[in-house]
Amino acid sequence: MNSITELLQYSFKIDPNSGTLLYRGQAHHEWPIIPSIHRRFERYQAVIMEAFLLYILDIESIKKPHIYTNQPIEFLAMSQHYDIPTRLLDLTDKILTALYFACENTYDKNGNKIEEDGALYICKKEGFNKFKLNHFREKTNEPLLVETNLINPRINSQSGCFLLWGALPINSETTETYTLEYYCKNVLKENPIEKVIIPKEKKESFLAELNEKYGINRDSIYLNNDFAKKAEKDYRIFKKASSIITHEMTNWEHGKSLFKMNMNLAGCSNLQSLPENAGPFAMLIEEIINYDKHLVGRNEPCVCRSGKKYKKCCGQ
Repeated sequence: MNSITELLQYSFKIDPNSGTLLYRGQAHHEWPIIPSIHRRFERYQAVIMEAFLLYILDIESIKKPHIYTNQPIEFLAMSQHYDIPTRLLDLTDKILTALYFACENTYDKNGNKIEEDGALYICKKEGFNKFKLNHFREKTNEPLLVETNLINPRINSQSGCFLLWGALPINSETTETYTLEYYCKNVLKENPIEKVIIPKEKKESFLAELNEKYGINRDSIYLNNDFAKKAEKDYRIFKKASSIITHEMTNWEHGKSLFKMNMNLAGCSNLQSLPENAGPFAMLIEEIINYDKHLVGRNEPCVCRSGKKYKKCCGQ
């Protein structure tokens, strides 16, 4: 695509009816389409990660900012938007929002700017079954379309919706999860996704046009205001705690024996059912769960175990 006009015309040709398409932008055209939790963890580790997040949701004494129901999907959606890895894949119903994500400056783990063609994916809603609240804990291997009514400015600004990844592997030949490309090619009869390449040499001009003509820029997408900063701070402890739990659990010599429990990404037993011999892992859970930021001195060690003082870590 060499112009935004060309992109809009192409999308209209796929389906001229409003509300039938969803979009996703990625800064690198070769990146697989897969949720963040599966990019960072193996599937058995992702089991523990989500189990701990749902454990947090069940503890009434722990404040979950901007959550208005006790639905797991709501908490996961909020966590996803504040950089906690989940099995939700971000989509949007606005093509120009997706174009921004395909063009935005992105850096690899070494801090080097990614200088590659981007990709914008156009997805037909009809290609995916819709998620139902009462089906969250059912075991399935298909990605489900989640359209939320979350009252959150950042999600609203991005016109956000999601695909909820299936809990199970695609077949009995593997224990790992799948990419969306693999699922569409090997499971679905018709591929509901179109891939549009965004040339790397066009990215800067697209970003400038998005800002000048449509008011789409980093501030409008991420809402870098006081509300967003506070929400991000509130969720930081959940992110650190759940990551620590995941690594401690999967590196603990007795940890894998606990996988015999009824834990899977769709119907996680909450971690209150850990056996008595869970040892240091159970103690770590108790330490983090009983965390109260109002009782932690600013110069005391942060309970996320970073080794930093609270004021230099989760208390920022």
